[in-house]
Amino acid sequence: MSGAVDHTGHWTVADVLALPEDCTNRYELLGESLVMSRAPGIRHQRASLRWKAADTLSKRLHSPV
Repeated sequence: MSGAVDHTGHWTVADVLALPEDCTNRYELLGESLVMSRAPGIRHQRASLRWKAADTLSKRLHSPV
């Protein structure tokens, strides 16, 4: 999002879905409040993928046959 969004009152799911497409921020509705945080970067995504692969392999190696 390139600018501020004017909004008065509580946020609804429809309000959040009406926001412009934004790939750099993550928006969450907590109760009736909008919370914005930066979207994970490429380093975070790579680390998550590696962790998931290691976790999956570990479960396969240690699961009963």
